[in-house]
This record gives sequence, C-alpha cells and structure tokens, in this order.
Amino acid sequence: MSTIHLTPHQVMAAKAGDPDAVNVVLRELEGLLLSLAWRVDRANAEDLSQVGREAVWTALTRFRGTTVGEFINYAHRTATGAMSDARKEAQRQGVSRAVAADFERALRLADGDPYLAQILATTPEVMGVRRMTPETAYAARMSYEGPVSLDLPVEGSGSLAEALPGNSPADDSEARTTATEARTSFALRRLGRQHRTVLELTHGIGESGTHSDAEISALLGISPERVRSVRARARRRFAELYRQWGGMAA
Repeated sequence: MSTIHLTPHQVMAAKAGDPDAVNVVLRELEGLLLSLAWRVDRANAEDLSQVGREAVWTALTRFRGTTVGEFINYAHRTATGAMSDARKEAQRQGVSRAVAADFERALRLADGDPYLAQILATTPEVMGVRRMTPETAYAARMSYEGPVSLDLPVEGSGSLAEALPGNSPADDSEARTTATEARTSFALRRLGRQHRTVLELTHGIGESGTHSDAEISALLGISPERVRSVRARARRRFAELYRQWGGMAA
C-alpha cells in the first residue's frame, strides 16, 4: 500500500465539498481501499474497492476529527464496514437480513460448520423463537456457502463432478442433485485455504468467476507454476474427501 499524502487543509476542504479536494482525497486513499478490499474478499476486490470509495465520499461531511491521522482511521472504518455489508448482501442471495443474521449465530455455535449450523438453526433449544423451518435453514446455508457448480469443465475429465470417483448419478432427480451438491461442498470446505481458493478460481465455483493461471498467480501472489502444482494436489485431496463423504453416508 502506497503512502497517503494529505494535508489537514485538503481534508477539511473535501469535507466542505470542494470537488478538487474530494478528488485528491479519494485518489490518495486508492491504495488503502484496494488493500482493505483484498482482505474482505480478494476475488471481488476491484468491485469492493469502489464500494469503499463511494462510502468514504458520502461520509466526508460526517467526519468530526481535525487531523489527517484521524481522517485515515475514519476512512478505514467507513470503507471496511461498507465492504463487509456489500459482501454479506451478495452472499444472502434471496434470504432476508434477519435470516442471514440468525444463520450466522448458528454458525458461530457450530464452530464454523455450515451443515451443523443448518441443523442447529432448526432447533428451538438453540434458536428459541428464532428457529427456522428446515426449508429456511437449507436456503440460509446455501446462501452462506454460495452456489457450487458441478458442471464446470475439468481439464481432461469432463465436469468437476464427473472427475471424481463414484459420482455418476443414475438420474437427474432433485434428491440426487442435492446430495451431490452437499458432497461436493463437504469436500471443498475441508480443503486448505489455498487449495480451495485455487479450485474455486479455476472452475468459477461460487461468485468468483473463472480465472486463468496468470490471474490466479497475481491474485494469490504465487507463480503460475505454483498455481498448477497447488491445483494438482488440491484435486487429489478433493477426490479423497469426496470419497470420505461416500463412506460416511453409506
């Protein structure tokens, strides 16, 4: 992140609405905003940095400090809050804010396990009057996890689902589809962070979109050769975990 060069006069002028000062302030904050966006969600950092920029811009008149340091801290808090809210908004995918908040409560009690959280969310002893129906809890989990596409291509293996042993549904029933999604999500969420991220960025799982090796290399700060090595190991581990689910369900 580059050093921020601002004077108290520029900050106060921006707060007063001077357009040239506003442009200077926002330009100086670009590095900070992009850095914060990467921390919130690196796959959508560019969009989130713009969210942060707009949040700081609209909040300029509410700044009550007098020093540059106070303003930078204010911009940091304002941008981070706006980016986090935007990410949660994108993740909710059709469930209400209240349901999303209740599921996050269940998720904390489940120590981060979304499948256990789905069960806890339907339990009156845990949720009280906020307990969900099984259908709502399932929708909340799917919203939290994001969509997992099983139809995306895998090099030399057809789709991601077809590349894994024991995964060749005999029909297209909703039950089989749901079971396959659950099995795939189980395996993905138990991969190491880097392994999971490389697979998600390669195959466009969730909301990340598909990325080339060069793009993944830039996003993760590793070489393209390292990307290919990580992906190969991630696929092997994915297949092992996928088979484990089959054994658990048997």
